[in-house]
Amino acid sequence: MRSLALLLLGALVLFARPHSAMGGDADNLKTAQWICDALFSRFSPEEASVTVNGQRAFVTVKGLSLDGVRVERIRLDAKIDPSAKDLSSMVLFSRGELLLLEKDINSYFAKNEESGFRDLRFRLTPSGFEAQGIYSAKFIFNITVRLKANGVLALKPDGIYLDQVGFFVEGRRQPEFFTNEVLRSLNPILSTSDLPFPVLFKQVQMGDGYVALISDLIPLGGPTARRVR
Repeated sequence: MRSLALLLLGALVLFARPHSAMGGDADNLKTAQWICDALFSRFSPEEASVTVNGQRAFVTVKGLSLDGVRVERIRLDAKIDPSAKDLSSMVLFSRGELLLLEKDINSYFAKNEESGFRDLRFRLTPSGFEAQGIYSAKFIFNITVRLKANGVLALKPDGIYLDQVGFFVEGRRQPEFFTNEVLRSLNPILSTSDLPFPVLFKQVQMGDGYVALISDLIPLGGPTARRVR
C-alpha cells in the first residue's frame, strides 16, 4: 500500500511541473502580447517584438516616431509589473538603446521649417556632425543667411542635443549670443520625453550616418510576441 501511495505521489509531482511551467509561459506570453499591442497603439511602429520572463521584459521596436522624428530602432531591457493596467505604470525601470539615422534627421527638417531653417542637411561622422542650411530670423532686423555648423551630439536626460557647436557665415564664426539663439530653435534634435516610462541611456556613440544611444543590455529568453505593421 505504501508503495502504491509513493507511486501516485510521484506521478502527481511529475505531471504538476509541466503544467505549472506551461501556465507561467502562457501568462508571460499574454503580458508580452499586451505590451506589444500597447506599443503599436502608442507609437505605430513598423515592427515590434517583446519577450517576457516573470518581471523582466526585453523589447525591440523598429521604425517608430518620437517627437515627429523617425527612429530606426529602440531596444529596452525592462523591469516590469505584469499586473499593471497601462504602459507607463507597467515599466518600472529600463535600460535602453536607440539608433537614429542621418537620413531620418534630414527627412524631418525637410518637412519642418519651424526652426527657421530651410534646406537644412546634417552629415554624421564618428567625430561629430556637420550641417548647413539657409536660416531666417528676426533680431534687430530680419536676416536670411546661409549657415554652416559643426559640433557633436550630446545625451541629456530628455534627449539628444547639438553641443559644442560653431556656426559660420561665409567662413566667419558667429558670436555666442547668435549661436545660443539658433540652438534654441534646434534643440533637442530628438526628444525622448514621448517615452511614457523611465529609460536609462548611458552614452552616445556616433558613426558614419548614424547616432546611437547605448547601454548594457542583457538578452532575455522566454515567450515572445511579435507584430508587424
